[in-house]
Amino acid sequence: MMTKEEFAKEMRDRIQEEMGDGYEVKIQHVTKNNGVELTGLMVNDPTRNVAPTIYLDSMYENLVEGGMSADDCAENLARNLKNSMPQAKINMDFFTDYEQVKDKICFRLVNAEANRELLSQVPHEGFKDLAVTFFYPFEHDEIGKGSILIRNEHAERWGVTEKDLMEAAKVNTPKIFPPRCMPMENVLVQMISNGPAGEAELPERPFQEEAFPMHVLTNGDRTFGAGVMMYDEYLSKVAEAAGCDLYVIPSSVHELIVLPKDEGMKGEFLRDLVREVNETQVDAQDRLSNSLYAYDRQTQTLSLYEGREQKTSQDQAAQGQATPGEKAAARTEVLPQEVPDEPSEGPVLSM
Repeated sequence: MMTKEEFAKEMRDRIQEEMGDGYEVKIQHVTKNNGVELTGLMVNDPTRNVAPTIYLDSMYENLVEGGMSADDCAENLARNLKNSMPQAKINMDFFTDYEQVKDKICFRLVNAEANRELLSQVPHEGFKDLAVTFFYPFEHDEIGKGSILIRNEHAERWGVTEKDLMEAAKVNTPKIFPPRCMPMENVLVQMISNGPAGEAELPERPFQEEAFPMHVLTNGDRTFGAGVMMYDEYLSKVAEAAGCDLYVIPSSVHELIVLPKDEGMKGEFLRDLVREVNETQVDAQDRLSNSLYAYDRQTQTLSLYEGREQKTSQDQAAQGQATPGEKAAARTEVLPQEVPDEPSEGPVLSM
């Protein structure tokens, strides 16, 4: 059986022959969230300023498992690449002007330790054991939805600081990606039936009245939805609607799980469970944290769970004030794309 790199080279040669001399097909190794490296093919067209990348990793796994042949892979790749090629240049001039982008700058949460290399390249702020990074959501008729990660060179060109980006993102993110709260039983039914899970911004009744009081918090797109924990007053509203203090489980970068913080559920058990589930059930790209968080309804603070005595007072004393979001407190596989505009300094669209 060929290695992944051998597979990538064979697919590159086949697609180059399929696309013809007017295109340049390259193998791309792209580092994603948590340092996960993916292998893809990028097709450059000199007449366009956006080059789609189709990742090969899942396709290679299907090849190894016998689900697809090399011919099937090449055919699918050619079709997907042709469908994702824009018909004309996409105007990205707006991205050089902060006044034109500031009303859409948003934030997302990632694991700080697992993304140390990335964080050296992007503006960010710390939040607990996590890091807040910034992005620009992008949508185009031809290439669909994506995002542009805000890098240090963008902030320098705009003449803005992390504080400026955070102030903009705190306003924009809840508007563009509104919070959603779903009972876990609804989510499980959806997974089984492929039907809608139903959505609401807050629990519909106190947790004490729920037979199964565990809820999932995410955003409207259900992508990087764990950031809702930083939405001003959102966790406070959830706790009030639930009628209790909360355990907050970072189940992935895309969602949180909240449940009552009471004597019936031991925090130590939940903390161990988070680590075990991350290691065995959650894709490496999607892991957020092995920590457990606790939300105190009375003090309106979110803290890392460290046993019966929380470090809330220590956090407040060290920071002077609560971090944003702490007080009153974010199938059929579709092949992703990485769409660079200007490889050296321009924005990169991540689909």
